[in-house]
Amino acid sequence: MSYKDIKSARDKDENSFETDDKNLMIACYREQYSEESLDYIRGKIQDASPEKIIILKLLEEKRSSELIDANIGFRDKKKLADILRKEQKEKIDRLAKGLIKMVERFDIPYEVHIGINYDLASEIIDEFSKRSVDHVIIHTPTRSSIGRMMEGSVSRKVLKTLGEDKVTLLE
Repeated sequence: MSYKDIKSARDKDENSFETDDKNLMIACYREQYSEESLDYIRGKIQDASPEKIIILKLLEEKRSSELIDANIGFRDKKKLADILRKEQKEKIDRLAKGLIKMVERFDIPYEVHIGINYDLASEIIDEFSKRSVDHVIIHTPTRSSIGRMMEGSVSRKVLKTLGEDKVTLLE
């Protein structure tokens, strides 16, 4: 998705998160929100006054390669997976820190949930339904064209599945 597409989706979003929407979810993955994005989120929260905010911190589960599977035992593979998951959790905690601090300043109940999945878009969509969310804010981490082609775009999948009226995209 190009910057122009994201800007266009954001422009269409101007009135999509309404005051009658009760639950707002903000997904955090791969990169932290920029100060500009945090300001935008702050304004949306002030304007819409949701009843609850859900912060979804996403850990991207990586599939182990056949080389690793063939050369290490089950116990070592589990240890490696635990180490990687711990590192990812520490990273996502750092990435979400500014977002959580910003949300704490509002007098609105909030929850923080952790999602773990190979497919981040599916995790966002599943949590959206499971938690009865009315609107989700996601960012589009900067990746190369090859990276987007190889892995697909999380934001594009979420936008396509939930629809423009339920999703705000930020860079």
